[in-house]
Amino acid sequence: MKRTVCLILALIALASFAAFAPLYGTAAEPPMTITVSTVPGYPGEEVTVTLTARVRDGVSSIAVSVLYDETLTLESVEFNADLGGATTTSPTLSSPAYVSWINGTVEKTGEFVFAVLTFSVREDAPDNTVAAIELTYDPDDIYDGNEENIDCVIVNGSVGITYGVPGDINGDKKVNNKDVTRLMRYIAGWNVETVAAALDVNNDGKINNKDVTRLMRYIAGWNVDVYFNGRLASECSHELEAHEAAEPTCLVNGNTAYWYCEKCGKYFADASADEEIQAEDTVIPAVGHTPVVDPATAPTCTEQGLTAGSHCSVCGEVLTAQEVVPATGHTVVADDAVAATCMESGLTAGSHCSVCGTVLTAQETVPATGHTVVVDDAVAATCTESGLTAGSHCSV
Repeated sequence: MKRTVCLILALIALASFAAFAPLYGTAAEPPMTITVSTVPGYPGEEVTVTLTARVRDGVSSIAVSVLYDETLTLESVEFNADLGGATTTSPTLSSPAYVSWINGTVEKTGEFVFAVLTFSVREDAPDNTVAAIELTYDPDDIYDGNEENIDCVIVNGSVGITYGVPGDINGDKKVNNKDVTRLMRYIAGWNVETVAAALDVNNDGKINNKDVTRLMRYIAGWNVDVYFNGRLASECSHELEAHEAAEPTCLVNGNTAYWYCEKCGKYFADASADEEIQAEDTVIPAVGHTPVVDPATAPTCTEQGLTAGSHCSVCGEVLTAQEVVPATGHTVVADDAVAATCMESGLTAGSHCSVCGTVLTAQETVPATGHTVVVDDAVAATCTESGLTAGSHCSV
């Protein structure tokens, strides 16, 4: 048989990858990511799961709901004391459990553990299963120091449940030369701690050097059988869930088509589970925004203007918001009054804008005044001098 063992422990770091993790350091890095750790666990034991946040620009509030599998019980929540501020949980920690931190005086950036969750694994939990742990959140519960909401990517996690690891003599959930050493010491009569169910490596009912030989060959990659409590370490009978390919967007990763086994947490490139891949192999990185400049608009006397800005030509998201520039208002110039004359009309005083030419106070016509008539008396002619008839003239 193949050496590959259906051990949740060897696969657990990639299980329940329901939300694809972003590639940090790229232009498409999201403002914030919360990652739920993926850990192994034995029935009847307690395990700790961390909620790790990675924040680009700063966060002052994080509140999430923790939904978890029925094979788990959330026993306690321990917050990171270095974050300060106030913390709270729902009165009971049954699924979904509310977990909240807020600090109104600081903005936390970088990568940090937000909270540590302690789960107990149910005694009768099925062997070789994955107990999912998922987060949801209200957009108004994750925000920065200006109370602006932060888009957050969630990377869900899980507890991989197994009854034991064939070959794990020392109980550290790994199989390596330390287990060979521990088995040899046990056989030699040393007072050492062991996992009793793992001692009879070859399942012949005895514990001796043959078990040491079988374990060494197993670790070296030989095609040999190893047992745990009489159970053969064999390949998983996969229960595959198909995931269709999804194109990436500006900020959200896409993925290739893949198949995921809920039992062992493995990813495959084909429906027959012939080609195993890693979770990160399925990720198509987000493409990042395509910026387009929104040119500035100069204000006029009566209309507002805008500063220069930018937006994404693909998704339309505003990258740099345009700000309003107030209207400048008119530049007033006085139009002097023109006095009416006897023959020509005049104008009242008025005003206009020297920039745009808009008349602000219209000048009104003042009618011509007409002549002011003065009579010119007639002059009688004499013997020697001529006279004049009566006439008139304007005195103005």
